[in-house]
Amino acid sequence: YPGEAVDESLGYILYGIPEQKKLAQIPNIYWTEHPPIWSPDSSRFVMLGNNEFYLVSYDGVVSQVTHLNTIYNANNAKYRYFAEYYSWSPDSRHIAFWLGSADTNRYTLAVLDTSSGKVIDYCIPARGEGLYEWYVSTLYPVWSPDGKKLLIAANVRKENEENDVILVDFEKNTSFVLTTN
Repeated sequence: YPGEAVDESLGYILYGIPEQKKLAQIPNIYWTEHPPIWSPDSSRFVMLGNNEFYLVSYDGVVSQVTHLNTIYNANNAKYRYFAEYYSWSPDSRHIAFWLGSADTNRYTLAVLDTSSGKVIDYCIPARGEGLYEWYVSTLYPVWSPDGKKLLIAANVRKENEENDVILVDFEKNTSFVLTTN
């Protein structure tokens, strides 16, 4: 839950219900409006802050797992890349998300390996030009129970702005449209 003021900024408090006590205080690093999401194995949760992914362990240890904007942050310039609407794989090893680019105003499907911090951009566009809040909120990637496939709502056809339901198969390294509109 939102924390106490520390250096004039709010962070988060991690409270253990079984322990009935505060386990950790997580400092504010400009968290986004997206809520923390616990991993399926309940060992940690992911948060988005400063346009980067952070993993937080059960005891409150915070570790930055992506470095999407390192060069730009160093110069205090505009963020070039940002993540939106993410979901954990069933084995807690990957996070699928929409990777946005400030340069192109486009979002594409990407997957983060939480062990290595490696991000793979699958170049599947979320929608033609831009992505709007009312639209993207329906685009949380949905993993298959075995974590080998991902179902997304996207639009790969430039001539049409309606949703396509796309199945991404990681084993076969393919994707295809299941249905349109």
